[in-house]
Amino acid sequence: MMQAGVFAQMARLMEMVDAMMAELGLGDLSTNERTVLMAMSACATRDQNGLPVSHTERARAHRLSRQISQPTFHRNLRRLMDRGIVSKTEGLGAGEYVIVSPRAPEIEIPATLDRPGLNQHAAK
Repeated sequence: MMQAGVFAQMARLMEMVDAMMAELGLGDLSTNERTVLMAMSACATRDQNGLPVSHTERARAHRLSRQISQPTFHRNLRRLMDRGIVSKTEGLGAGEYVIVSPRAPEIEIPATLDRPGLNQHAAK
């Protein structure tokens, strides 16, 4: 029964991410577009202006996107660029892109996912 609880919590997390993506206007991204965006975001560093900049080679090597082929990665990166979510800005090096962060609306995220012991960690 423990497994069903873990899977139910994972499903709730996925539902929350889905809701957040929809609130940000990104609900219609394909699975590969989401994967590329999340890998790029996870590898991003801030430039001198505070903008999140990511390099494609680091993003392609990230755990989230390792299973995507190079052509698929770049095809989906192009789609993200076409939508204005990722952009190539003057002054960036080869393979570097700015992640255009939408203004995040207020999203209620529960403090716990009903997992025993999680409340003690959150309180600290």
